[in-house]
Amino acid sequence: MARGALEAAAAGSVSGSASGTGYVFRIDFAGRSLWLDQHGVKHAGDQLVPWALFLPESEFSRGGESSHCGGKQVRYFETPDWVQDAVFYQIFPERFADGDPTNNPPGTVDWYAAPASDNFFGGDLRGIRNKIPYLKELGVTAVYLNPVFCSHSNHKYNIYDYFRIDPVFGDNELFAQLIEDLHSAGIRVIMDMVYNHTAVDFEPFRDVMENGAASRYKDWYFFHDFPVRLEPPNYECWWGLWHMPKLNTGNPEVENYLFEATRYWLKMGADGFRLDVPCEIPHEFWIKYRRLVKAINPEAYIVGEIWDDGGPWLAGDQFDAVMNYCLRDEIVAFFARHQKDVRQFDTALARLRLAYPPQANRVMFNVLGSHDTKRILTISEGNSDAAKLAVLLQMTYPGAPCIYYGDEVGMEGGKDPQCRGGFPWDPARQNKEMSAWYHRLIALRNSYACLRTGGFRTIAADPANGIYAYLRTHGGAGVAGSEPGASAAGGLGGADVKRTSDNMVALVVMNCGTEAREVLIEPGSQYGGHWWRWQSTDRPFEALSGKYCEIEDSNGTARINLGTMAPGAGAVLLLPALKM
Repeated sequence: MARGALEAAAAGSVSGSASGTGYVFRIDFAGRSLWLDQHGVKHAGDQLVPWALFLPESEFSRGGESSHCGGKQVRYFETPDWVQDAVFYQIFPERFADGDPTNNPPGTVDWYAAPASDNFFGGDLRGIRNKIPYLKELGVTAVYLNPVFCSHSNHKYNIYDYFRIDPVFGDNELFAQLIEDLHSAGIRVIMDMVYNHTAVDFEPFRDVMENGAASRYKDWYFFHDFPVRLEPPNYECWWGLWHMPKLNTGNPEVENYLFEATRYWLKMGADGFRLDVPCEIPHEFWIKYRRLVKAINPEAYIVGEIWDDGGPWLAGDQFDAVMNYCLRDEIVAFFARHQKDVRQFDTALARLRLAYPPQANRVMFNVLGSHDTKRILTISEGNSDAAKLAVLLQMTYPGAPCIYYGDEVGMEGGKDPQCRGGFPWDPARQNKEMSAWYHRLIALRNSYACLRTGGFRTIAADPANGIYAYLRTHGGAGVAGSEPGASAAGGLGGADVKRTSDNMVALVVMNCGTEAREVLIEPGSQYGGHWWRWQSTDRPFEALSGKYCEIEDSNGTARINLGTMAPGAGAVLLLPALKM
């Protein structure tokens, strides 16, 4: 039997120099020792990168300092509770719905035309407002809006006025009404903010173009010389694109302007912000930014567009979460491209969960795609079973799932701009099977707390048969055998347990292989410190099919018989729980 011991981080043996501020695991077995740190299993003598000990904030306030671990400054921090209960929906405003054709820009193309980098479809705020009943019926509880500010592009990432809604979308009054209507429907709103670069039409940049070195705004950007030249640019810009000149966020005047815009939209009712290319901006800016946002609304959500390791931004002083592209990469590699077996996939997910503080994991922004990626059905090469399993994991995994508009009705599209087509409001253009799948999974997630806030434990990762199963538990729940809606007798002391959304656990099972398999799950006598309680007459409810499963007694061991699962099939078993 392997024995694990919690070891205090020692100066010199781990990266970072502060003693007693982190931990690693030592596993002793068969006369040898292995170490487990943030990066995985290590051997004696290897450099170790510990996890941080998150002390109460009062501990830091007494000493006036935060601790260091793994070369990163860390401290206790809180993330908004509402986010882990949310189902997000990303809306690219220009392509979601056209509610007011009178504000369409000249040359607007047909709604179902091929998307291009420079064409316009006519989507607007009134279109979003008209579709609030659709979002509500789908089960969405939060929307993420791509930029809505004044810009001459269709994507609006080159902004020339941060305080005004683009006229092709509407106006500030209409946006305030949209926020109010969404809030009334129980839907929160996070806005896409672009602080790294602007449009060349932005007044300060235009002033420099006109006045050169004499402009009072010359230090708002990074000019190499004067006069200003657009093509090729003689100034710093995002990815070398002349129409996106890079702001000098270290300039106090620039910082003040951007912070004033942040205050303005928070006070209008925004519930948080998605931050565009934050890795291009110094951390010092984001530290001040978090203080500003949380002072106005402690429950505001701050999520950054980070494509790789988000650790440097999740140490408690900057973001609440990042767009979980790392999770998406693993999902694509496993379900769509079949580059890993199920055990390798499970190990990769475990490493991702260990990479961040638990409060960040709870509100991680879990995406299968966005306006910057191929759509999930496209990257799955039209394999709906693979795409559906990816959605099943997204909707039953820790963190907040975000649906990219149209994915729920089977929209396809390659890389930008192909992934930015018009939403297919014509029912004949919608994938009914995919729509039904999303509806069922979203309804499940919204109905059962264990799928939103519960713990995660792998039950089976069988590469030989392609079976993957994991348990989502809520609070201190253990499992008691009972059919949903019925009383369970004979649990702890014969207590009766009624099925409610708060006293259920969920067992998620997938056949990720290429052949049909008869699936028998043995959760074991103990998991997560809680005992498995069951009766041979009790049957778990499989929520996706609406059927009951049998529990067999195999020499005193409980086994759930799911019958034969086709390749690409998934199941969510709801099991009544007992508080232990």
